[in-house]
Amino acid sequence: MKRFYAALALAIALLPASDVSEATIRAEAGLAGIYHNGGGLGANISLVLKPDGSYESEWLGCLGVYGKAAGTWRLEANQIIFMPAQERGMLKEFFREAKAFADSGQTGLIRKHDGQFDAEELFLKERKRGE
Repeated sequence: MKRFYAALALAIALLPASDVSEATIRAEAGLAGIYHNGGGLGANISLVLKPDGSYESEWLGCLGVYGKAAGTWRLEANQIIFMPAQERGMLKEFFREAKAFADSGQTGLIRKHDGQFDAEELFLKERKRGE
């Protein structure tokens, strides 16, 4: 399953940017929501993208809260640009850019890390019951 997500993330990272407006992407792709990354072993990161363009994130682990971040986000083509207002701990300078995707009913983000969109940095949107 991890290989599937890695391949999907790589394919999406290589897609050309589209000229869709920010309002259209927010409405059609439904980017606002709660996203998760981590398998429960040290890295459990949640990211909440709010419809008003603000975000909050928290990194939890077995020893408690490792980091927090909050700020605003905007879309440029299919990329999310984060503008942090506050960052602490492990989330300091963590969110700067991510690429958004939607495939087979699943919405996700691939975080840019060390100048590249990295398949290991996949955040999947939490689905509402019945989806």
